[in-house]
Amino acid sequence: MQTAYNISNDLYSPIGYYAAAIKDSDATDEISQFMDYMEGTQVQKILKKYGFGGAN
Repeated sequence: MQTAYNISNDLYSPIGYYAAAIKDSDATDEISQFMDYMEGTQVQKILKKYGFGGAN
């Protein structure tokens, strides 16, 4: 990936990317596994590498 322009973080509010489990879903086990995966150390390192903040 190439960066065309760097824009100062002071010029915009942070962008949030959210994930949530749907209470009545038939895939609760899969959702739980995915959420655990996304919060894991390996994925957080990858996200940080590409400029995304960590999971809260």
